[in-house]
Amino acid sequence: MCGCQGRTQSRLEQIDSLLGRDKVGAAYMYLGTLPSMETESKENMAYYTLLKTEILYRMDRAITNDSIDYSIFYYEHNGPSYKLAQAYYYKGVILCFNRNNSKAGITLLKKAEDTARNLSDLALLHKICESICYVNLVNKNYATALVYAKRARDLGYKAGNKKWIAYSLTYTANAYSGLADTDSNLKYLLEEPSVLPLSQQR
Repeated sequence: MCGCQGRTQSRLEQIDSLLGRDKVGAAYMYLGTLPSMETESKENMAYYTLLKTEILYRMDRAITNDSIDYSIFYYEHNGPSYKLAQAYYYKGVILCFNRNNSKAGITLLKKAEDTARNLSDLALLHKICESICYVNLVNKNYATALVYAKRARDLGYKAGNKKWIAYSLTYTANAYSGLADTDSNLKYLLEEPSVLPLSQQR
């Protein structure tokens, strides 16, 4: 049994690696080759559920159940923190974007941020901050959106990621537009082209 559990964990890690390289389609195909998880350990079940939720969300597939709650419960009691942050994140964005429940979703995204803050995973923390920014923009909470746009931008500078910086500048400009601050809106709109080369601009 231990050998089977180990093989399953190795396969799950390979799927996670594919997702980390944005090979979502390949991860989905690989996930479908796994045998039934009914006899797996709680750890593997939590990991499988987290990965499946991430894959379905990133493929814009409907997520009609709350199976991610299993992952949240497991990682809250057993760790590791980075998987807990991911579980909070995907539960949060599902609530915000798929179920029109921004209030509950933001609560989960804030939990994800608090959990990820002390980790060394800049990409995870950036993804969380950018999502919180976007949700606040959509809900016209422009002052809060500005705070999170800056956090996302600071992470972009820290990581040396120009795309993160450029997106945050756009979000900042949009927030100032919502606040009817035309001068600041124009300032940040004009900054974005200076960050990315022409070939990478949207």
